[in-house]
Amino acid sequence: MEYIKNLYEQTDKYQSLSPNEILTNLDKLDISSLCLKKEEIEKLPSSSIEKKIYTTIDKPFLIGTDFLNSGKTLYINPDYYLKNQEEVEKILSEIIKNNLKKKLDIQSQALITKKIIEAITHNKNLEEITLAMYDETKYILTKEDYNILKQSKLKKVRTSGVSDELKNNFDSLIYYNYDRNLVGSNSYAALSSSSISLRNKITKEDLENLKYLPNSTTKIVIEEENMKDAVLISERLHELGKENHVMINVKNKEFVTNNILSNNHYLNENIDIQLGQSIVSVKEYLRFEKMLYQMIEETQNLTPFERYISAYNVVKQYKQYKENQIDKFASRNLYAILENEYMVCVGYANMLEDLLNKSGIKNIHRNVGVDTSYDRFNENETVVSKHDSHAREYVYIKDPKYGIDGFYITDPTWDNDLKNDLYNHLLLTAEEETNSRRYNFINSSINNSSLELLNINSLEEFYQKVNFYLDRNSKSTLKDILIDLVEHLKKLSPEFIETLKKHYPEMEKSFMNWPNEKEILYEIGEYLLTKVNKPVSGQTIMSAVSEVYQKLYHLEGEEFQNKLQETIEINNHRQHIQFPKREKIDEYGNKIELPGISDKFNIDTNTYHK
Repeated sequence: MEYIKNLYEQTDKYQSLSPNEILTNLDKLDISSLCLKKEEIEKLPSSSIEKKIYTTIDKPFLIGTDFLNSGKTLYINPDYYLKNQEEVEKILSEIIKNNLKKKLDIQSQALITKKIIEAITHNKNLEEITLAMYDETKYILTKEDYNILKQSKLKKVRTSGVSDELKNNFDSLIYYNYDRNLVGSNSYAALSSSSISLRNKITKEDLENLKYLPNSTTKIVIEEENMKDAVLISERLHELGKENHVMINVKNKEFVTNNILSNNHYLNENIDIQLGQSIVSVKEYLRFEKMLYQMIEETQNLTPFERYISAYNVVKQYKQYKENQIDKFASRNLYAILENEYMVCVGYANMLEDLLNKSGIKNIHRNVGVDTSYDRFNENETVVSKHDSHAREYVYIKDPKYGIDGFYITDPTWDNDLKNDLYNHLLLTAEEETNSRRYNFINSSINNSSLELLNINSLEEFYQKVNFYLDRNSKSTLKDILIDLVEHLKKLSPEFIETLKKHYPEMEKSFMNWPNEKEILYEIGEYLLTKVNKPVSGQTIMSAVSEVYQKLYHLEGEEFQNKLQETIEINNHRQHIQFPKREKIDEYGNKIELPGISDKFNIDTNTYHK
């Protein structure tokens, strides 16, 4: 091989060879691909000058190394090939038989003959072969060639198509069949997964190809916007005698529920609902949803703030906080907690989120890090510091009757008490929350950083916090925070986002095309100042609570007065524990009391005598 090596070095990356030179070095060629090509154009490393290397009739073969040096291509002069097809076929057959590579790409369809196919079966090294997949004249695998190749050591034959006789043959050797999309974007191999997803509407071809689905093992997941397809898939599976299930991936429960109620075919036994990690039958889904609706169905004639309090009351007193150490899903999943004895902060937050959505109250879920030292009712209990994760909600309450129009933090977990009616964490501004004895650890993720921007009192503070989080996380950009703020506000105040999009139409496009980042951020900052840190007094809270007591719980007379007074007193007592007065020492050594909300429920009960 010394001659070829020297020739290769002299011609930079290419070497022209005669038929004899090829045949005398068969065991050293190490070819990765074969093709018909008259010339190869290469740019010199330090210049834009192009060098053309031609094959000739005397030396019709050209060996070139690709730019990654991962393999060599043998180019064949097409003029020589046309005049010497039989000779070239013999040479290529010998190359293929003796080649050491595990993979071979025959790029030109003209080179694929029966003799070449037979030569492949004599090579004990080849595991994968590609046949003219990218040639203008693409090769279609025939049944005759398939039967020959089955005798080889090959594991995969890559082609751009197969003959009609092979279209239902899913031998893994036939790459085209094994990899082509059969149901949606799912290949034959994917059909054996535990589940497959259909992102688009199902087609007639998709329905036909469900026959390839393994019986019962694979579930089909469709998006809620295409949920009508669930019935088509369900009926097709039944027709095929398959026990597989189709699952509707739910995001908007109201949309899904309305569709189910309008078509009883959704009640087919092989149609399920997927809600996060929860999977239930449609019948079970409707049963659980009915249970949840019944919790708030009598509140529809109340004002928004009163509806909110009613939902909060249901959640905070649904059951006592209790973890399931064996199955933590059981204490967090919405449907699971409806029928067991377990419930923790995620469960309270999930249930409140659901009831608020059903009540028309905008909200978003929030995870934080907290100090749980103060999870106690009695101020004499021992304090043991502990950092833990916690779930709560942000809500947007707008109620003219009570003069409320703002974003608030709510936490039913910390008002969970089956004996006492607690409202200490019903509606907290972000500023009030920071005055709590519970220290909230700032999470460095952009998601939580953007929510920290809801604790501001000026545009200056807004921009200071934006810069703080950008400095803290060098990989984050202004666009990252901006996009996350917009996503939160889509849930809390979709009307504002629609107005913002009218000012900046580019927001309807990909976030990569937002040229006015600073202007958008400014408008968001201005808007937030009208919604955040607008405290709601204990007097206002108890006014709304008294309305709920009378309108919803039908308390009146002495019973009403006693219940109200008891509630005010217990909340007043607990407020001093949860939000104690704080002091600092000034430069002169004097104690100065800091603003707080420890006296929030210090209310004259005579106000409520009716």
